[in-house]
Amino acid sequence: MEIFIITAWEIWKQRNAKIFCGTTPSFQSWKQCFVSNIQLHLHRCKPELKDAFLACLNSLQ
Repeated sequence: MEIFIITAWEIWKQRNAKIFCGTTPSFQSWKQCFVSNIQLHLHRCKPELKDAFLACLNSLQ
């Protein structure tokens, strides 16, 4: 559930950056922000699932 919320939040931030700062949103910048935000949440992941989650996350980069 949190992954969907983080995804929506990062899309929202891309939209706000376009409107208020005039930046051009891109999938690459969204993905970079998404991955860094997910990495901040890794401490909440169960230890036995952490390696699989990191492998999945690294495949996005």
